[in-house]
Amino acid sequence: TKVLQYGSRLLAWWFAAMDHQHRSKRLMLLYKSLSTSRKAFRLGLGFVELEKLCAGKTMLRFNPKDTSDAATSKQHTPIQPVPRDDMDVVGTVLSTLKAIGMIMFLTGDNLNFLYSSSLFDNFRLAPKYQQQRRSYWQQMVGCKANQAYFYSCLMGLILNWRLYRRHQMETLQAASFVADADEEGRKQCHGDAGTAAAKRQEKRMSLILNLVKSACDVIVFSNNPGVDLHQKLRGRKNHEAIHSICGVISASTVLYKSFPKRV
Repeated sequence: TKVLQYGSRLLAWWFAAMDHQHRSKRLMLLYKSLSTSRKAFRLGLGFVELEKLCAGKTMLRFNPKDTSDAATSKQHTPIQPVPRDDMDVVGTVLSTLKAIGMIMFLTGDNLNFLYSSSLFDNFRLAPKYQQQRRSYWQQMVGCKANQAYFYSCLMGLILNWRLYRRHQMETLQAASFVADADEEGRKQCHGDAGTAAAKRQEKRMSLILNLVKSACDVIVFSNNPGVDLHQKLRGRKNHEAIHSICGVISASTVLYKSFPKRV
């Protein structure tokens, strides 16, 4: 639905540029309808993120230096996973801040949807004032939710960059172990080298996708109401095509990772 949401917005911009106003209007209404309908499926997701946070699932671990005997031995198998005994404090802080931002976003997003469904309307007021009150609260919680998600996306971008850089360093370290091993050590790890390389490549692809998604999310939400980073820095909103394309790319990375893999 997110691909359809931002795809319809991109097509709406295209038809508007081609002076097909009626088609553009239809697609823009579809975009807004999909945006609202997606909010219904996010109801209660904040409790899932809160459970992850309370369960300590945001804690990351790594071992920056392998001090085991195997690390200094010429006959060790370099493709064995490094035990992650030391906590990555910076990564854990970033992951925790990202989770807190996501919880705040989901809370605001849920309130936005509930206000739009007239759940909190004061029916003692005239319909005109009910609409004004509803619009005010929708706009306020919507802006706060966008700010929280932008904050969460920034934390996620930094975190995913650190994870990607660490993976690259571990890959180079494994390659150096193979190069430094003697002939017997190379024969020992030769049989598992292909499998290990495939796993490292799969992990690298996953980290790249996470990094791309985080970057696109930062670009998209920097242009949303409540953040309006481009408006503040450049005096105008971000280009509609760039905004929509980044939204489509972000959604496509999730689809790619969710697509069943061939065994």
